[in-house]
Amino acid sequence: MFLIQFETLDSTAACLFGLINGDEVFTTMNALSSDETIIYPFSLFYFYSFIILFIFGVANLFIAIIDNTYRRIKEVGDRDTKALCQYEIKRINIVWQRRIGV
Repeated sequence: MFLIQFETLDSTAACLFGLINGDEVFTTMNALSSDETIIYPFSLFYFYSFIILFIFGVANLFIAIIDNTYRRIKEVGDRDTKALCQYEIKRINIVWQRRIGV
């Protein structure tokens, strides 16, 4: 009735990790489909919801990391750009004042 992959907590965690990575999806679903019991629709629902939730979770985490890094780089870049612009304006004013003779 039970698959070997789900006998212990360790093997279940390893199987679910493989399912997230897409390694054992066909093998696991094929093994479950051979067991024609009432559990099959519930196992399909559990597997697909598990995979979808973790894929969305990992994708959102990745997007959040990229977004946070982008904002930090942009803040540093804006500060450096303002400082550089102010330095260039002062330099241009000094050169301009020397040419005019002020």
